[in-house]
Amino acid sequence: MTRMILKGRECSPGIAIGPVCLLPPPRPVAHYRLAQKEISVERKRLHRAMVQTGQQWERLLEGHPRLQTQSPYQILQAHRMLLNDPIFKESCEFFIRREKINAEWAVERTGQQLGVALGTTDETTTFKRQEDIQAVVHALLQNLSRLEPFYWIRQARVKNRILVTDYLSPQAVIFLKQLNVTGLVTQSGGRNAHSMILARSLCLPAVSGIADVKNILSGRPKAILNGFEGTLIVEPTREEERFHRELLSKHQVLEGLLLREANQAARTRDKKRIWFEANVELPEEVPALVKYGAEGIGLFRTESLFLYRAQPPSEKKQLQIYARVLTQMPNTPVTFRTLDLSGEEWMGHTPVNPALGLRGIRFSLKETRLLETQLRALLKAGANRLLLPMVTSLEEIEQFKKLARQIQKDLKQKRKILVGIMVEVPAAGLLIDQFARAVDFFAIGSNDLIQYTLAMDRANEQLAQNYSLHHPAIIRMLFQIVQNALKAKRPVYLCGELGADPLFLPVLLGMGLTHFSMNPLSIPRAKKMVRLLSAKECRRRSRQLLQVSRAGAIEKILKSFAFKLDTPWRAG
Repeated sequence: MTRMILKGRECSPGIAIGPVCLLPPPRPVAHYRLAQKEISVERKRLHRAMVQTGQQWERLLEGHPRLQTQSPYQILQAHRMLLNDPIFKESCEFFIRREKINAEWAVERTGQQLGVALGTTDETTTFKRQEDIQAVVHALLQNLSRLEPFYWIRQARVKNRILVTDYLSPQAVIFLKQLNVTGLVTQSGGRNAHSMILARSLCLPAVSGIADVKNILSGRPKAILNGFEGTLIVEPTREEERFHRELLSKHQVLEGLLLREANQAARTRDKKRIWFEANVELPEEVPALVKYGAEGIGLFRTESLFLYRAQPPSEKKQLQIYARVLTQMPNTPVTFRTLDLSGEEWMGHTPVNPALGLRGIRFSLKETRLLETQLRALLKAGANRLLLPMVTSLEEIEQFKKLARQIQKDLKQKRKILVGIMVEVPAAGLLIDQFARAVDFFAIGSNDLIQYTLAMDRANEQLAQNYSLHHPAIIRMLFQIVQNALKAKRPVYLCGELGADPLFLPVLLGMGLTHFSMNPLSIPRAKKMVRLLSAKECRRRSRQLLQVSRAGAIEKILKSFAFKLDTPWRAG
């Protein structure tokens, strides 16, 4: 095979060098009809497979305790909740009883039915429900077929190889790590796929979105996977292999240095102080925040408590969780975002477009019973920083504050509660000066703001080439939001991984941002980047970008600036 470079999407940083292994697809699902006397036996098979699947997942996690204290915990917990959900089991049993079909077929039918009912999940949450359903169904089918866990991976002899496949469940990614797979390449999916989130947490280099990659690599050649750049170099030269081995060695040294300096304050070269807080899904993540240098919680996503439940969590249950988070983060700011779910999904309807539907504060103000229960739990727990999602009007803020005041009155509380809003739609960005009279702070939701400003679904693979962080409209929108917030003397911070982007962080500092909230794993790297920058030079660069009208030109300027820094980020 001749040398070639295949371009995909960078999903998990790192370098992998070695032979390629193509993973064969799992066996087809068996379909057959049952006699009446076989139905009870088939239901027992189903129950046994469900118990067995849960036990296998527990054993799989025992070797990776770090997954229980980071964002991936929520993904794996969602799968357990779905596996144990009575509705899921009852649906499978319904197909066995009524349709008289075997358990494998019933599980497959249930997965298809749930997928249609749920539609596409709100991208602001970690969950992608279609992917969660697929992972649970896949594991059950494996056990119903009486095959050992991940049999198709074992047969492929993947040890010390770069694995190429169409799809992998998050549990399969954990298993790959145990087998010492060096890298992962998938034909579909993207950075936000749950398998890729797990790959990042396990430090497994990964690239996705290389079309027809299995056919191209049918000869099992040697390759270099560059997770920093999203490339796969097939049959590399000796010089390329030497260069990438050196790059891998430098990266490993850098990661150790970053953690060693994580708890040091971040200041630019000209002594400008910058703060970094963490985005959190579950209380289980909180103990690890100190390790990564988080200076508070800038976003606690409360919707994680509501997903995959037949009934919403009680006030008592929510109170316990919120109080636990606050107890674990004494003397540091903790911001709780109110429920941010798609209301159509919660009420059992299939939304036409969940991103533009009844979600965020719109849903909460419509379903005030849920909001009242959540507010009572938050206020009883002692929360004093509340963040409202998807705000587009002053009326929404006023309705929320009126309800909060009434609940405080009922609880006989007189303490000051800070209320902020997520700036994640252009309408909010254009009304910062007016909103500033009604709120205490702003949090820019960078992912949604970019998506709505460009009118592009960031999860749509066909738009991947057009979805650009460097679009001039994004630069101007962010600059306007920050400047108007600072002019109104209201704190503003950026929430999301844009703040950890080595090319974009200097721009954000130059706009005047001093506070960021992101995945805790990203904080040490972002702090290191800040220490290499001059706030004065960042301001000059940011204003220069306001005059540029093409995304490609903006990206070129940013890369030129990063290259001049004495930093290993040039590799990424």
